[in-house]
Amino acid sequence: MLTNTQKLLPLVRCADTPLTDHELKILRYIISGYSNKEIAELLNLSEKTIKNHMTVVLAKLNASNRTQAAILAMQKGLISVEELKPAKTASK
Repeated sequence: MLTNTQKLLPLVRCADTPLTDHELKILRYIISGYSNKEIAELLNLSEKTIKNHMTVVLAKLNASNRTQAAILAMQKGLISVEELKPAKTASK
């Protein structure tokens, strides 16, 4: 049985669908170095929901991984360095 995300991906890939504000917010966290688990905690969502959003983001940007999605979003002017979340600090 296909999940809702799996059903949606062919439609997203076929259309020139822009990223939603929520997808951009998640992508900003990704670019800032946050894990799916950390983003889920910050946004009060499940880690699975974040993974689903990232799957859609990758499809919309036609990217094969998180790094490529980040680069493409910045190249397309969807995200600028100035609007990124503060970088995480390493735990001691």
